[in-house]
Amino acid sequence: RMAEGVKNSWAVFIFLSREALASGNCLREMCLAREQQLDPKANTRVILLAMEEEVTYAQISAWPDKSLSFTSKDGQQRTVHARTIKWVQEHLLGVNIYPEWVKGAGQDPAKQRQAIDRIIENLRKPLVLSSDRNAAPEFEVVKMGDVWILGTKRSASFSSEGDGGVLPEILQEFLAENELVSTSSALLHLGVEAVSDLAHLDDKALEEAGLKKVQVLKLRSASLRSLDVIAQEPQSVSGCCTVS
Repeated sequence: RMAEGVKNSWAVFIFLSREALASGNCLREMCLAREQQLDPKANTRVILLAMEEEVTYAQISAWPDKSLSFTSKDGQQRTVHARTIKWVQEHLLGVNIYPEWVKGAGQDPAKQRQAIDRIIENLRKPLVLSSDRNAAPEFEVVKMGDVWILGTKRSASFSSEGDGGVLPEILQEFLAENELVSTSSALLHLGVEAVSDLAHLDDKALEEAGLKKVQVLKLRSASLRSLDVIAQEPQSVSGCCTVS
């Protein structure tokens, strides 16, 4: 339903916050919106509204290359993973981040109206297609421990030459988290590029690639658990995305 809503929308509004960047559902919506924005066959607009000072353009640009921990509104310790930060800096800083809500538009009806008028005015302008739309990369959201991660499926370091290359970094981290590093060679041989690919692999193909049945079962269980938990997460996360 989420994917269908994004694909059928001409504009996606993202209420950006640290809590959104630590939420599986919000990250999933962000990656779907960005994929649609980069798809040469789509004309999807992405509108970013900063809900707190920490996610304005200046702040995101200055984020260090490491995971960011913070205390959520409900008093829980949350984490924005370093790989998610890298993705945000690479893919969202090129999109205009509206700071009006941080500056009080959320509490002042007059300022809110001005902000909305500005957004509508920009949406009326012709869409400028950037050169990166031709690539249309795919992204994935996975959960490792208690932390959600958003990143590109194929790592820049991935190579099929020489010694056979290495698995994408997110997939490597996922295997390490679930004590499945021993399956790396077989997965590389099968051309696996993302955690989401694991759920679609045939058990027989995995066994023929050299994995034992117990490894196949553990791999299947870990991948399904990571993907299914997104659907189970509550939707009412502050700062999540909305589609129009």
